[in-house]
Amino acid sequence: MDISFSCQACGQNLEIDGAGAGMEVQCPKCGKTLVVPHPNPPVAVRLAPQAVARTSAPPPPSPQSPAMRKCPFCAEEILAAAVKCKHCGSSLTDTGIPASATPSRPTCSPEILNQTKFELVAGEAMILEGRWSYRKSAINVKTGDGYLTSHRFVFCEESLTKMALLGPVVTEAARLAGNRAKKIGFQIPAGQLASLTDEKVGFGTWLRLKAKNGEEYQCGPMTKREVWADEIRKHCSA
Repeated sequence: MDISFSCQACGQNLEIDGAGAGMEVQCPKCGKTLVVPHPNPPVAVRLAPQAVARTSAPPPPSPQSPAMRKCPFCAEEILAAAVKCKHCGSSLTDTGIPASATPSRPTCSPEILNQTKFELVAGEAMILEGRWSYRKSAINVKTGDGYLTSHRFVFCEESLTKMALLGPVVTEAARLAGNRAKKIGFQIPAGQLASLTDEKVGFGTWLRLKAKNGEEYQCGPMTKREVWADEIRKHCSA
């Protein structure tokens, strides 16, 4: 590309091959020595920086709640992957139930069903215990202890012979010391309670427990009746 420029002394227009840029030449009109200029470099166009949309980084995802299930022995909430219940201490790997499953009710073994004296068996957890009365008839009311476990509700009668020999005061003191009634009067396995209703008798209110086998029991705790009723429904109803 040719380079066009003018003599700074006389104004003569000159045109030189582009390869002569930077060389010295003489003006043909006035004889002044000139330096051939370099071609004009391209004008750099400064572009305005584009606005960059700034977006705040999304918040880190909140940790998901772990999957939960109910312990087949005490019905408390535990992790679905748990192999041992943190509430009742029962092993969850010996039940034959997959860790991800949520069984409805534990099954009473013959060892439980054939008991005449109440004792917890392996894998059975105590939920509630306290003083109860069992009204067989208007003139036959038994007192004793009620036990609600992960597997059943049990009423144990107070020994009449023991009360006759020791007296009610000594018997009660022994019970408070941990010597509770153990002779089973009746029991309802988990899942075998057909209904539980309130029943007015005189000035008091009793609970009527009806089992699926047709047996009915008019009984009640001496304290915390609503708590007992709710827990029995939860653990013994189908």
